[in-house]
Amino acid sequence: MTTKRNLALGLSLAVALSLLVAPLKALAAVWTDLPDYAPGSVVTISGDNSDGAGYLAGETVYVDVNGPNGYTRFNLPSAATSTADIIIKVNNC
Repeated sequence: MTTKRNLALGLSLAVALSLLVAPLKALAAVWTDLPDYAPGSVVTISGDNSDGAGYLAGETVYVDVNGPNGYTRFNLPSAATSTADIIIKVNNC
């Protein structure tokens, strides 16, 4: 029984340490300019570092977009502004 308990404790400690050491991927806070869009209209997506996403002014930030009817676009680039905000415009299909 002691061996199982020591193994469980060792695994728990290893997991806890890996969470402390491994960098966690942060997701940026994002929002759109309107709650709904007509087909074919331009969607403006904005974001900032308010949740600690960690991107810097001038850095290229890549955005993945998923929408209705199977709409997907991956790695859309946006340069962070001098205040590290991002703005990207996507055609709504």
